[in-house]
Amino acid sequence: MGTRPNPDRAVDEATGDPLEIWTAYDGFVDGVYTFYETVKHAKTDEILVHEKMQLIFRTEEEITHSLEQAGFAQVQVYGDFDWKAAGVETKAFVFHSIK
Repeated sequence: MGTRPNPDRAVDEATGDPLEIWTAYDGFVDGVYTFYETVKHAKTDEILVHEKMQLIFRTEEEITHSLEQAGFAQVQVYGDFDWKAAGVETKAFVFHSIK
């Protein structure tokens, strides 16, 4: 498992305290990317969150099909949050549909 050498930094919105976000990568197996995130209080090292996360990367067509199979209709796909139709060069999608 690989851990990033330096944490991301954030601020606790409720208290204003500094936070560290550590990410440990576990790998990519059978199309699933697994990693762990740990959020620590920067001054005390108290662990506030330690969570396993998994991502599955799918194509626009796969997601549209899954939405339709789940009963969603009028599926619209936009390129990111600019609300323009997704195209060949689109790297992130926003799906809007009705159920």
